[in-house]
Amino acid sequence: MLEKMEKIEKNLQYISENMNGKNIIIELIGSPKSGKTTCVQALKTTLEKAGINFEIRRETAEYNPVNKTSKDYNTWMVMELFKNTIEDIEGNGEIVIYDRGILDRKFWLEQAKINGKMTPKDVDILNSLYNLDLNKKYKPVVVAFKT
Repeated sequence: MLEKMEKIEKNLQYISENMNGKNIIIELIGSPKSGKTTCVQALKTTLEKAGINFEIRRETAEYNPVNKTSKDYNTWMVMELFKNTIEDIEGNGEIVIYDRGILDRKFWLEQAKINGKMTPKDVDILNSLYNLDLNKKYKPVVVAFKT
């Protein structure tokens, strides 16, 4: 355990020294109840202890004003996540943690198409956002959970 903690501290020091004024985005992906939020809390504690600036983005589903059963639910989610990502890519040299982000939402778009909650045309339009030049800059540290 001590060896793992030393490795984490060494990695945090490396991250802190090499941010070069840019944000580092950490996106957690996983099925419901897989431990993403618990991991966010552990990261928060670790980063606070290391004195590294960070922000935690709330999961967009927590504040989505569109009813989950609406056909517009996923559209709002994708647009909100891209807005947040654009704000966070440049940044001012901090770590930004997403409890589900734009990569996670891509899976849910496909599910909406399969389940008939969105038309294939609408899903294709939203998926085209993933081809923007913006995404060449988006290189998150992704943590996937499998349950």
